[in-house]
Amino acid sequence: MHLKAERGFPEKKFMSDNVFVDTNLLLYAASHTGSPKEDFARKWLVDTIDNHDVWISTQVMMEFSANLIKKANVPPAAVQARLEVFQAFGIIRLGPEEVADGLSWMTRASLSFWDACIVAAANRANCSILFSEDMQANRTFGSARIINPFQQ
Repeated sequence: MHLKAERGFPEKKFMSDNVFVDTNLLLYAASHTGSPKEDFARKWLVDTIDNHDVWISTQVMMEFSANLIKKANVPPAAVQARLEVFQAFGIIRLGPEEVADGLSWMTRASLSFWDACIVAAANRANCSILFSEDMQANRTFGSARIINPFQQ
């Protein structure tokens, strides 16, 4: 079960057009430093939300929060307000099974632990695409193919 169902939001169905969004893309969309990637990421994210069932994990939410607080000096209350947007997404809660799956992906695919947990969550949500700037584009892990939206 994911967080939306626990909060009373309608549960997203596991569909073939599910996509998973990695933390870095959400950080670009939420940032206002003047980087050209930020405007692109905001437009890309709106289009992605309009055309797909978007999934993230609790790991993505934690990385997003930690980076905004530490690197962008955003106060925790403001970060919490930004997290409300994620209620529109499917959210995979990382528990023991997902961590074990991550460890398996780490070994099988030579991924870092954190990237492997992202891959595990994307597969748990049956995502056909895992959008990330950090992982090798066009590589496939289970059901999820890595796509870097900045390279499209």
